[in-house]
Amino acid sequence: MDMLSTDPPSSIYGNVDEYGLSNGGNFNTLSETRMSSSQQQQQGQEQQRINLQQLAQFGSKVFHIPTRLSRIQILIIQSLLYLFSDTLLNEMKARRKKSNIESLLQVSSIPSRDNSSDQANGDMEFPGNAHELVSLCFEKLAVVNNNPGLLVEHFIPKKLLLSETNELQTLMSGKYELFNKIIDSLISEKRDEVYSILVVAKNNKELELIEGIIIGKDLRYTNSSNIKLYDDKRKFCKDESREGGEGGEERGGGGGGGGGEEEGGGKGAVFVNLIQKQQLYNNYMNQSSSTSYKFVFSFDSDIDATNPSIEMLRSDSNCPIFIPVPIYSSDHLKLHIAKPRHGGFDEENELHEWRLKVLNTLVVNNFNLQEDLDNDFYYDNYGAQMKRFVSNIDQPDELVSLLAKYDDQLVLNYSEEKLRKKLSFKNDFSHFSKTGQKLSIENFSCQLSKLLQMKLIEIKEEVDHIEKIELPVKRKLETSRQVHFDEDENLIAENYPKFRRLTEEASFLDRKLSRFENDLKVKQDKLSELNDKISELNNKTKPDDGQITIETLSAQSRLITDLEKELSLLQSENQKVNNETETMRQKYQESSTEAVSQLNKLNQVKQQQYQKLARKLALPGLAQLPDLIHRDCLSNYQYKLTRLRARNKFLKSFLEDKIDKLCNERQQIMENSTSTGSSSRPSNRISRDSTPL
Repeated sequence: MDMLSTDPPSSIYGNVDEYGLSNGGNFNTLSETRMSSSQQQQQGQEQQRINLQQLAQFGSKVFHIPTRLSRIQILIIQSLLYLFSDTLLNEMKARRKKSNIESLLQVSSIPSRDNSSDQANGDMEFPGNAHELVSLCFEKLAVVNNNPGLLVEHFIPKKLLLSETNELQTLMSGKYELFNKIIDSLISEKRDEVYSILVVAKNNKELELIEGIIIGKDLRYTNSSNIKLYDDKRKFCKDESREGGEGGEERGGGGGGGGGEEEGGGKGAVFVNLIQKQQLYNNYMNQSSSTSYKFVFSFDSDIDATNPSIEMLRSDSNCPIFIPVPIYSSDHLKLHIAKPRHGGFDEENELHEWRLKVLNTLVVNNFNLQEDLDNDFYYDNYGAQMKRFVSNIDQPDELVSLLAKYDDQLVLNYSEEKLRKKLSFKNDFSHFSKTGQKLSIENFSCQLSKLLQMKLIEIKEEVDHIEKIELPVKRKLETSRQVHFDEDENLIAENYPKFRRLTEEASFLDRKLSRFENDLKVKQDKLSELNDKISELNNKTKPDDGQITIETLSAQSRLITDLEKELSLLQSENQKVNNETETMRQKYQESSTEAVSQLNKLNQVKQQQYQKLARKLALPGLAQLPDLIHRDCLSNYQYKLTRLRARNKFLKSFLEDKIDKLCNERQQIMENSTSTGSSSRPSNRISRDSTPL
């Protein structure tokens, strides 16, 4: 009964065996209300394969780091999904038809198939065309994830790349924005060391866009796959040029038009090597010295870390490979939807089903793209100025969890009805009407350009509406608000003197009140003290019998006498101290007067001595003193020179006499030895006896 049911399945991927085939070539149908044990086992195997792939990437030190999609990327992604929505709907209908028991019955009725197939093909596309369209959509989404500018197939002028600012270029792509922030952080943090990184891209056009971002920064770079866009002719230090030259020769790979041995961009210690992925696979095979990179930054998400060239590059340092992944994009979904392994007899269909699943999941997660990302995205993930990324380059395991917190917001299981609603695009493209022409490989570029043109017109109309309608209203409101502000300011300015006068009076009254309160407190303290004394006197003047005794009066009189004596003594001491103080004051005044007079005399003496020395220095004899010193030095040097010449002359004549004497003696000895020797020996033979020389 479940197979005969016509209700749509709850999930086109959760309840249908994607890769199981029946004998007739159709997909096997399952229950649409519950999941069988075989499907649970298949999903478990798929999840296990994803985990194994992630573990393999983690073991090979390939790390996916999150970035965000720019607004233009989100717009183009939604436009692409809208263009291919009919294709995705047709694929969904074809899958539903295959899962229906009626399609299995139609297989047996071959004569009745001709009319029904013609009618069905009028609504649905051929399988080959659908495969091509799905593959095209998948490829274009991958291009948009890197940079929407790569959709343009014509040549990008060099002046256009050099004239655009970094802000405009980074607004095109989230990957480029992340790379620009990383480079700026490395330039500021790694100034005191040579820091080399390898940047890998898929093609030369993407390398030119990346090069347009780093031109003008305080770093050195080389483009190993193409001629550099700009050569800085400034001369650098020898050490820096030597290091950069070695980096260019070793890491450049030798290809691409002579960019390998040159450097440009500044004196910074950061060195960037730009290279194409295919050239990296080919050129690094036999280079064992290219192991000084700190990390590899790949704009291509499909880079193969097991390639022999990359393994040779990372043989010593095993530098990490960072791949930026825009969140909620197709690259993000590919990390959770395992790609089928190659080598099967139905490999093309499996790849088609995988691409279709990624696209449908992307459509369902379209609400994540529509949410405005926080401007603090990079601050929350990488810290201020990307310091968290720079500090964890050597320990990249800390960066693995950055992408995981966005995985929980992905919707990977969904129903067919939900997918159909998402494919309608009622909210985003409700006012756009598709033309009667069906989408194909040939007219894709035309329809995409028309759709983007319509979106551009919509944005322009919205801008015009804001400028012509909303902006004047807001200007009027702002003007009236500013007028009210001006009136309030004038009123405040008019009342400010009164307010200031009242404030001064209030402060004066506050000070007066505080003074009165202090006086009142003093008076109250004194009054309480007097009351205490009166009470004490009353207590003492009230004996038990009610009369003052003679002993009390005599004691009080003696106390008064003692107090008067003490008072007179204190007064005399006070007078004495006052006299001494007056005497010391007079002495101090006299001594200070004398000190001032002595100081004036000392200043006069110093002034006289200064004038006397100045007159001596101004005498004509002192003016001739340097000349006399110079002449005296010359005379001393002349005297020493004369003595040295005399000694030299004497030694020269003495040595010449000695040498002449020795030569004569030697000549005589030689003549004597020649005349007395044997006639058979040569006459010109010199004697072997020792000579004075």
